Amino acid sequence: MRYLVLILSVMIVAIGCQKLEAPNTPEEMLRVVDWVVDTGWVRTIKKADGVTVTADVDQTAAYVKPDCVKDDKFIFRENHEGARNTGELPCSINETTELQFTWGITNGGKNMYIYDAKEFFKTDVNAELLELYDDRFTIRYMETEDKATNGGDPNAIKKWVTDTTIYTYQFKAL
Repeated sequence: MRYLVLILSVMIVAIGCQKLEAPNTPEEMLRVVDWVVDTGWVRTIKKADGVTVTADVDQTAAYVKPDCVKDDKFIFRENHEGARNTGELPCSINETTELQFTWGITNGGKNMYIYDAKEFFKTDVNAELLELYDDRFTIRYMETEDKATNGGDPNAIKKWVTDTTIYTYQFKAL
């Protein structure tokens, strides 16, 4: 009987000392927990067009989270499926509780895409994955808009200029 108790005790200690396996891939790291946008920055670069933009602009501002977004969480699921849970405070009267999106990690963990989450990002996202840790990750992506301008002179030849907005968002684990 003593040997049986001893053997059982050793087995329990051995099982209890085994390491829990950490997620192996970036996808697994994202699926383990839910995420919220913690901080962000928006860099706006505009070329003067003589009409709506009177001088070149290059400015960076902190992303200011609207109150209705503060309780939103991003959920990354298997098979490249995900959802943004809009929380208790909706941004519009017609907002549903969960908005589906598609996501994935590409280029050996250097890039991330999030498609069909335009309610939050305003565009499909093809981003650099700047960092990925158990408790946070950061993405950066760019939007560009080409426009023709004549500088406000109707007799001038129009030229193309590009306006660029660079978004950087840091997410934290819940």
